[in-house]
Amino acid sequence: MPKSTNAAWTAITLLLLAAATNQGCGSQAPVKTDTAANAVAVANDYPSLTDKELGHVRWLVKLAEQPFGDWSHMGGKEAGQEGLEAYRYQLGYMAYALALAQYHKTPAYRELYQRAMDRMIQKMVRRDVWSYWEHVSKGSKTMNPAMKRKGAGWLDPVVDKNIMYSGHLVNMVELYQMLYRDDKYDQPGAITFRWEWMGELLDEFKYDGGKLAAVIHRQFADNPHHMIECELNMIFPVCNQPPLLGLMLYDHNHGTGLAPSVKGLVAQAFEDDGLLDPQTRDFLQFYMVEQKMPVGPASPGNNAFVAISMHAWNPELVEEIYPLHARRVREADAFRSGLSDDNVGLSSAPIFAAYAKEMGDGETAAGLAAWMEAHCAPRWVDGKYYYYPRDDELKITPLFTVAAALAEINVKDGVWALYNRPWRDDYFAQPFISGVAHPQVVVRQAFYDREKAVLAVTLEPGDRSGGQGAGKTAFAVNQLDPSKNWSVTRNGKAVGRLDKGVVTSTQAGALAFKDGVLTVATELDRPQSFLIRGE
Repeated sequence: MPKSTNAAWTAITLLLLAAATNQGCGSQAPVKTDTAANAVAVANDYPSLTDKELGHVRWLVKLAEQPFGDWSHMGGKEAGQEGLEAYRYQLGYMAYALALAQYHKTPAYRELYQRAMDRMIQKMVRRDVWSYWEHVSKGSKTMNPAMKRKGAGWLDPVVDKNIMYSGHLVNMVELYQMLYRDDKYDQPGAITFRWEWMGELLDEFKYDGGKLAAVIHRQFADNPHHMIECELNMIFPVCNQPPLLGLMLYDHNHGTGLAPSVKGLVAQAFEDDGLLDPQTRDFLQFYMVEQKMPVGPASPGNNAFVAISMHAWNPELVEEIYPLHARRVREADAFRSGLSDDNVGLSSAPIFAAYAKEMGDGETAAGLAAWMEAHCAPRWVDGKYYYYPRDDELKITPLFTVAAALAEINVKDGVWALYNRPWRDDYFAQPFISGVAHPQVVVRQAFYDREKAVLAVTLEPGDRSGGQGAGKTAFAVNQLDPSKNWSVTRNGKAVGRLDKGVVTSTQAGALAFKDGVLTVATELDRPQSFLIRGE
């Protein structure tokens, strides 16, 4: 296949547009329902989830809500949790994708995302996610050819090294607290690792958010290389990004100053240890401590995984090198040969598309999305969008689907904004909705325009039972300014008014106000768009 030209890239982009109409190769499109023109206009005025974004969100929420110990659709060809299909990576990037959707798309609807992210954290602390460390902590000749014999190892999965696990955990915990102002993981023992056998407690390790952040900060500061090992003897740049982001949010959540010095140390470590190739500007894969040796080769997937997180704390560097990374991707002989990395373990297409989105390169992201839709058989099932089943030849692993969700949901500077513009007091004082009967009802849009005092909400039927839609439903509107008068419209038509805390006019049973909460009732046989406007 000849190298890509502008014409070829345009053709790929056109394929994406066709896929958007047909919902991708071999997939089933969701049922479309016409809405009033004014409701469409409202959706265009404010952020909302597209069909695919909403489909990805619903799939990730489904995985989060599976019972503890049920890892359906998350298993890979690897027998254990040592490799790239491990639950810790899936849970971490699932949380990051949902955080992007929460922050950028539906900021005025929190309860679903909060519950899902909380369950992901709880799953991260389960023994089936971290127990691999008992064996990995003993070392191996694969990771250190100079090793003479295995060490004794240790159980505690966060006290030292293993940043490939603890880094994601601290980032998830601090994202959760930033997004929901819930300090449950700051309570003593809130993060407890229990080692049990046949109901007998053999050992346990008690942490909280503060202790976890302190352990990670100490390792960044004290380790001679100022990055933290994953396996013994191996420092992976990609695994050192989430913990640094977690420290940035810990500082925001607690008024501390852990992250600034670490940023400088890690940036210097990349230079000192040769982990950013000075010629190609590619990130190398890992650094072998005892051998004092950085190891490649270059990979579009590794570039993307490192840089999309690094953009939050070193944006100048990432914005300098991205054009080189993107040019090589676009000039690859074919997406499959150019972006399928044996040394990364999965097709790089979804994570590089997420990277391109972060950098505002919609053309590259669209071309990669088109390739995935044409070759990787995405599917719609009950309103959920995902890539499955696993395809070892195409390297469609469970992590592929999670990275695809990240790519679909991300926006320009999306990750950067999460960590550099975290939510503060003014956000938590704004109106928001709750009491949504998920999964029978799904929220496509929930956004409060503070300048115009407008809350825009779009609901639609979700999971169906016996072929029936949601029927009658209701949702709550919280924190409306009692000094204002509020009008409520549905699809552009008046529903009623709330004048200084009193419902003064309403369609039969549509509005009720009690204890400072406005309840809005509606039929939901099709999507409904609401405007709650302050006057």
